[in-house]
Amino acid sequence: MWIAIALLICASVLIEVAGSIGKIEIRKKIESIFSMSFLNMFWSFGVFGAILVFRPDAWRFSVASIPLLIIRLILDCFQVYWTGKALSLASRGTFGLVRTLTIPLVLLAEVALGYQLSALQLIGVSIVSLTLMLLGSLGDIEKKGIQFVLLSAINAAVTITLFKFSITHYNSIPTDQFIVTAGLLVFLYVMARRKGERPFQLLRMPMIAGQSAAFGTASLLSSLTMGVLPASIATTFSRALDVFWSIVFGKAYFKETHVVAKLIGCAAIVVGLVFLAR
Repeated sequence: MWIAIALLICASVLIEVAGSIGKIEIRKKIESIFSMSFLNMFWSFGVFGAILVFRPDAWRFSVASIPLLIIRLILDCFQVYWTGKALSLASRGTFGLVRTLTIPLVLLAEVALGYQLSALQLIGVSIVSLTLMLLGSLGDIEKKGIQFVLLSAINAAVTITLFKFSITHYNSIPTDQFIVTAGLLVFLYVMARRKGERPFQLLRMPMIAGQSAAFGTASLLSSLTMGVLPASIATTFSRALDVFWSIVFGKAYFKETHVVAKLIGCAAIVVGLVFLAR
């Protein structure tokens, strides 16, 4: 268990490093949102492809899932753009805090689909939501780019819910993710080329290569922990670390303000996430 937690900590740091590098590179116009997302996502595509090659029994596909996959692909194209804009415009602390809104939204979507929430989970939803509302009303969350963070958080809840429905009723996880990721890679590559970029050539630049490698390694480490820790605990711990490191890196490298208020908000959100995992 402690090894899994250590892997999660390493993964969270690598994700924050990749996100911070991406923020710098996009601001400097060295790479676009589309090239960054393509290079990051290419790792995931390779992992799911390898699973399907070495474990053919993992392939499970239902023709009935096609309309759902098309909807997800369209929403994920918007998700890539909104997340990239949020990453480039919003402060790291704001990005980390507001994106936790996805978790209670996913739970509420599950209620709409007929799942039951426990009393503790309802308390967790209330704590996370009220904390974000309070920070926003007090002006302790920088507003620049926050509309894209909100769009990303809300849309993520929709795509996650559709993904859960798809793997519950139609496809296996590797199959579902491989198909959607393949579609996204085509979209991202076309958009990057329209901006005059050649994504693979950007890997010659050490910073971008490091960013892509950090994201890919983080994805692999996170996947390994799912076989050891319960999904609820792994997700809660991962989200809490993401928020914490986004605040720390935001202060250290981007000289962001309101750090104390954000850390207090982070602590409250961690409490809410613990309730949600019950």
